[in-house]
Amino acid sequence: MLGKNGKIIAMDSDVSKLDKLKQKAKENDLKKRIQIIQSNNELVIPLDDESIDITLLYNVACCIHGKDNQEDLIELIRDIQRITKESSRLIINVKGKHIEKRMDNAIPEIQTYFKLEKKEIKKYFLENERVRYRFFYYLVKKE
Repeated sequence: MLGKNGKIIAMDSDVSKLDKLKQKAKENDLKKRIQIIQSNNELVIPLDDESIDITLLYNVACCIHGKDNQEDLIELIRDIQRITKESSRLIINVKGKHIEKRMDNAIPEIQTYFKLEKKEIKKYFLENERVRYRFFYYLVKKE
């Protein structure tokens, strides 16, 4: 996916996750191609305007949990729109049907900034054979 010149910018507030990413990057000879940003759960991303080709929001539950957090999610989406290049993609991944419902409720407002192209549901099994679901929302930046 990265091609010869691609770069990954990873941003998270969880230092342990960032440390694991650094280790995996080193093991896979990708250390020079990954920029790591530790956030303090800010909703403003410290990157230049229109500098990103693809954004993956993975488990963005921090902005979706709770009754009043949809505003935080929209603020984050607005900033992602700022850093995303024209006609580029946003992929949002959430897990759990309760989070899916909150995302579905947010999609009309998200579509102010990005057009929803499709939604996919992926089913997976845990070691104890419990079924879990992941929901993927594929969006493209509106021009």
